[in-house]
Amino acid sequence: MDIRETIRKNLKYYLERSPYTQAEIARALGVSKMSVTKWMKGDNSPNIELLEPLCKLLNINITDVFEEHPEPAETLTTDEQQLVTDYRSFSDEGKEKVRDYVTDLKGNPRYKKRDEPVMDQQA
Repeated sequence: MDIRETIRKNLKYYLERSPYTQAEIARALGVSKMSVTKWMKGDNSPNIELLEPLCKLLNINITDVFEEHPEPAETLTTDEQQLVTDYRSFSDEGKEKVRDYVTDLKGNPRYKKRDEPVMDQQA
């Protein structure tokens, strides 16, 4: 895959999963909504000066824009996508609380997924 296609694919991926609309992204970066649309279509790429603020807005590293990523083995459900979107919208303190909460849930067998239902044994 050539670099332009890699950039287009990655930008489209991260822009679609961001909590922001194309108009909000455009406004935050001081560009037109049409510019953001063109980035997603691959008609154009963001100016080099915009990459750092764009990556910061999307909460990604600049290398995420340029590196080829293998296709995910499984796609996220709508609920999972919403959780990721919500998580990305939190401050660092909020993200830390979410991680702490998930750690607590993982340690509780009551919330673990089971392969087969557990039957109550009668004495």
